[in-house]
Amino acid sequence: NYADAYCNRGLLRGERGEPDKALSDFDEAIRLDPKYADAHEARGDFWSRKKEYGKALADYDEAIHIDPKDSAAYHSRAWLWATASDEKVRDGKRAVESATRACEIDGWKGPNNIDTLAAAYAESGDFTSAVKWQEKAISLIDPNDAIVVADYRTRLVLYRDKKPYHQESKP
Repeated sequence: NYADAYCNRGLLRGERGEPDKALSDFDEAIRLDPKYADAHEARGDFWSRKKEYGKALADYDEAIHIDPKDSAAYHSRAWLWATASDEKVRDGKRAVESATRACEIDGWKGPNNIDTLAAAYAESGDFTSAVKWQEKAISLIDPNDAIVVADYRTRLVLYRDKKPYHQESKP
């Protein structure tokens, strides 16, 4: 009867490549504690991975409703609106609003939130702002984290070329 345990196990199962079991654990965590914002946000991330975008957005919205200061939910929702492989899901304007709120909540210190804001601006067609914010995100990450640095720089090149970043469509 401990919602945190189910949520944590869901996260671990997700890391082990067991998304259906992870979703089951998040469902149980939410059943035990319907106001558990982190479980809604985590479940939303897994719905997004399964390309169940409507369910993902519903969970992000619920997490925000439960905890309006949950920057992770604003971030995840913005990332989905900015980068979804399905163009019908993308909404640059709403992505900018959600990513900006995530940045405000964390005091403009989180490189992931700022990276998402850059992606949102790119999706909305404002590549000048996308480049500005991506450069800021790069300045905040650990330069020794080669994988993240390369990932952020790849997006920066896209934005300089006036192209948005979209997640790959995989069957």
